[in-house]
Amino acid sequence: MGTAHDSAAIGVAIFRGISFEVKGVPWVQGTALFYVYHLDELKRFPLPFWFFAPMVLKLGSWSALVLEFSLAFWFGEACSLHPINARIVVSSLA
Repeated sequence: MGTAHDSAAIGVAIFRGISFEVKGVPWVQGTALFYVYHLDELKRFPLPFWFFAPMVLKLGSWSALVLEFSLAFWFGEACSLHPINARIVVSSLA
């Protein structure tokens, strides 16, 4: 079993990844999934036409960020018990 420090470290890593994604134009514009759907590795699985609708792409891209953000809190719940880890999370978002 992992320790509280391990789960806090995973939370920090996820927060760090989110901070880089939010700075990227495809994630902010909501077009990140457009690029994923056009990868050669995924072309063997046919996608319905509505997956490529602009609103669906934006909603999917933004919901991925929300999911990652919630996972960071789930893994990093020990941050509230450790003030040093909480400061690392906050500083990683800058």
